[in-house]
This record gives sequence, C-alpha cells and structure tokens, in this order.
Amino acid sequence: MKTFISALLLSSVVFVGSASAKQYTTFYGGMNWNDVIEAPKVDEETGTLVGMSVGKTVDSFPNFRVELDASYRTNDVNLGLINVNHDTTALMGNVVYDFPNMFAGGVPYVLGGVGVAHTEMTFENVSLLKVENTDLAWQFGTGIDWTVAEGVKAGVGYRYFSGPELNVLGTEISDGTNNSAVVSVTFSM
Repeated sequence: MKTFISALLLSSVVFVGSASAKQYTTFYGGMNWNDVIEAPKVDEETGTLVGMSVGKTVDSFPNFRVELDASYRTNDVNLGLINVNHDTTALMGNVVYDFPNMFAGGVPYVLGGVGVAHTEMTFENVSLLKVENTDLAWQFGTGIDWTVAEGVKAGVGYRYFSGPELNVLGTEISDGTNNSAVVSVTFSM
C-alpha cells in the first residue's frame, strides 16, 4: 500500500504541464479477475481494482492523451485449506486515443500502457508465507466517457493487465494477467 500511495503522489507531481494542454485527473475502480493456477479445490474470488490517472492532452496530436496511472488490484484465492491474498500495485505510463465520433452520447477511447508492477501472494494459513515479484507490466483497455457536468465526465471501461508472474518451487501460481471492469470519474482542470 505504501508503494501505491507513493505512486499517486509521483503522478500528481509529474504532470505540471503546459498552459495550452488540458489536464485531468481520473479516479476509477471496479471488479478484478486474475489468472491463478487451475487445479482442483482452487477457488478464486472476484477481487477489486482502484486507481488514479493524471494526464493531459497532446496539442500536436489531436484526440491523443498521455497519463501516469497508479493502480492497486487485490483478489482472494482459496487453495483447499489455505487462504491466499493476491495483490498487485502498478505504475504505468499510458497513451489514450479518443475517437472523434460520439457513440451513445459518449466519447469512446482505447488505451495502451507500459510500466512496472509489484505482485505478491500472502499465504495466510502457512505462517504468513509470502511470494513476490517486481517486473515490467503492460496493459490495454477500452471504454466510453460521458460528460455529466462542466469539467466532469463519468465512464465505464475494460482493462487487460499483464504483470509479473509468481512461481513457487518451479510451479507457476499466477501468470500475472488480470481482467477488470471499471467505472470512472474524470475532473478536467
């Protein structure tokens, strides 16, 4: 969690941008599903995702935005008698393209990003055994935003995230992939 808070502060400081670029802050959250080992008695519960993006438009490329994106995903996994908490914290740099034509009254977008993520699994019933890994990560997503007030947008979207793998004794426990359904609110400055 300390890494997540540090990433949010870093995101806020980095985007002090030019006067002509339109700046914004997005808060998002939703449901998260990660890919863990498939085996009998393995039950993965739907998890949660929370995040924040700080970005700005790119004046020289219409409909493009760049942003720093900090996120935290958590899922619980039951391995028979063992409970596991699977968490991933990420700091990503995203490029977002807003389609010029509206759809259902909103603006559709696609995004892609690369960055770094830290993933850990804590085995709660095994003397708090922890497996962790930090590595490069990437993501892509899509969604649609609607203007709900001056300077405020609300949206829905999907994100596919690929982070660090986790292995125990040569066996892959998680391949690091996550699928998320998100809702968001964006404030323009």
